Amino acid sequence: MSAALMAIVALTVRVMLAVVLSWSSVSKLTTGGRRGLNDMLRQLGIDRRAGLVGGLLVGGEAASAVLLLLPWTAVAGAGLATALFAVLTAGVVMILRRRLKVTCACFGASSATIAPIHVVRNAFLLLCALVAVAVGPRLPHDVVTTAVTIGAGAFLAVVITRLDDFAFLLSPR
Repeated sequence: MSAALMAIVALTVRVMLAVVLSWSSVSKLTTGGRRGLNDMLRQLGIDRRAGLVGGLLVGGEAASAVLLLLPWTAVAGAGLATALFAVLTAGVVMILRRRLKVTCACFGASSATIAPIHVVRNAFLLLCALVAVAVGPRLPHDVVTTAVTIGAGAFLAVVITRLDDFAFLLSPR
């Protein structure tokens, strides 16, 4: 892979992850998002420490988002994102294996219950975080490529965060 293409991939993935993590952390601060997160943690057996675990999750997501956007901290942010997505993916798998009916609180209040598509989404984000660690803080060399790359990363983040809406639109009724 050429250096220019690696720089495009690196920035696209970092922007996408930063937007997804920002959206996730901010949405969990809303009343519905906080309620959904606490419900999910309680159903997973994290009763007494739900507030602490939820706070660590929101703080970790926000910190990772900021770290991903700064070239000198991008690898640390990607490493933190990798750890977060590994834990979140494992949590979704546990929910599915236990056949719990938990609404997805990933990006705020939602009526969608956790489903296999959430494992796929989280695994994809985990893979992207690993790519971000591997390629590091590369940047495209020109302004136009950088702007298009940032736009592409933001667009992918919107698609990922609205995945439940797309799944609903595409499902047979």
